[in-house]
Amino acid sequence: MYGHLLYLHGLDSVPHSDKVARLSAVAARISAPLLDYRQHPDTLQRLLDSYNTDRPDFLIGSSMGGLMAYWMSLYWGIPSLLLNPALSYTSVFQHITPAPNPQWVQQVLILGAQDNLILPQDTQQYLQAYHPSAHYTVDIWPTLGHQIPVEDFQAIIDKHLLS
Repeated sequence: MYGHLLYLHGLDSVPHSDKVARLSAVAARISAPLLDYRQHPDTLQRLLDSYNTDRPDFLIGSSMGGLMAYWMSLYWGIPSLLLNPALSYTSVFQHITPAPNPQWVQQVLILGAQDNLILPQDTQQYLQAYHPSAHYTVDIWPTLGHQIPVEDFQAIIDKHLLS
């Protein structure tokens, strides 16, 4: 069980209470801030500043939140679970300053084979180009699209955090 887990929702979304509630089985404390990526192109820096003195032990991010969790993981050396992360494509500008000294830790990426918004093959190409392969695992879910229903979210948590 993790002490402090940070869950970052996607673009134009909110931290759904049913998903956050499911995380209580894996962490004693869960932070799930409401983020407005459209109004704040500096979301990554805001998150790094906000949680710098209270760093989580684990990160989960979905879509745009997956992009934020990816970089926070590299800044702080914190493992992460990234759900259809927007690594290769974002429809809203975000100022991302790459980690000056990346701390490579294990990242698990869940990619929906049916995702037509962030194509899994684009994410895999991004990883192959920029991320040492020893530090990530890709799990492609054949029936998963971009949106992740709560039942699939629970199955992902069960498989990757509770097994």
